[in-house]
Amino acid sequence: MGKSKKINILFLTNIILLIIEITSIYLIYTLYTLVYRIEYLIPIILIQIIFTVKCFICKINQIKKKYGVYFFLSICILIITYLNLPMYTYDNGKNLIISNFSSQDDFEIYYLNLNQKTIPVSDNNSNILISNKFYYYKINLNGYYIYYVVNPKNGEIKKLSNEFW
Repeated sequence: MGKSKKINILFLTNIILLIIEITSIYLIYTLYTLVYRIEYLIPIILIQIIFTVKCFICKINQIKKKYGVYFFLSICILIITYLNLPMYTYDNGKNLIISNFSSQDDFEIYYLNLNQKTIPVSDNNSNILISNKFYYYKINLNGYYIYYVVNPKNGEIKKLSNEFW
C-alpha cells in the first residue's frame, strides 16, 4: 500500500471516529438534559480535528505511531463515556412518573424549557461526568400543581412540597 493510500485510510477512520464522537455528544446532550457533563468531551473533538489536519502535514511513519495511541485513547474515552451514562433519560423519568398515576387521574405534565428540566441537588453522589442534578417535572393533577424530581442514576422519584423554579 502506498503512502497516500495509508494516509487516506487514516484520514477516513479519523473522520468516522469524529462523526461518532460528535453524534455521541449531541445524543447525550439531548437525552440526558444537562445531567451529563459533555464539556469534558469537547477537548477530544478538538484533538481529533488537530490530528486530522496533521494527517496531511506529517510523514506516514510519524502518523502511524501517534495514531495508534490516539485511536486507542479515543475508543477508551467513548467506552468510558457510555459506561458512565445515567440509567434514565429525561423522558424515561417522565414515564416513571406517569406510571405512578392511575388511568383515571386527570393529569398533564408541563413542558419546561431546557434550563428548568433539572434542579441542583447535594445528595446525588455524582462522578466527574454526571453533575449533581435531578430531572424536574411540573404536573397539573386535577387542577393542582405538584412537583416531582427523578434521580437520573437510579430512577428514584421524590415528590416536592413546593415549586423549585
